[in-house]
Amino acid sequence: MSTPMLSKDSGAFQQAIATLEDYTTQMRLDYLLVERINEEVQKGWIAGASTAFQGRISDWLTGYNAIMTAFRAFTESTSSTAQILDKANEDALAEVHGGGGASNDIANILSGKSGS
Repeated sequence: MSTPMLSKDSGAFQQAIATLEDYTTQMRLDYLLVERINEEVQKGWIAGASTAFQGRISDWLTGYNAIMTAFRAFTESTSSTAQILDKANEDALAEVHGGGGASNDIANILSGKSGS
């Protein structure tokens, strides 16, 4: 049983990215809401419990920022990978269709002619 390959055009891959983008959109909205709540707490709740609550909110905001940084790095790397795959595909097609280089050497060997 072979393992299916995931290509850059794979529907599953594109769906996974779209789902992650949906989640991050919701996370951005949640971030804004949590920030607003924190600002309201800072204005109107002066107590030791408020300090602890604000510390937890700060931890959540820090975690959010770390996740968003990692997600941006992931999407940038997948974009770079797609560009590399496109270039490799273009190069391979040019080599096959354009002749020359290694494809001529292979054709000469297979036809019994000497290499370049």
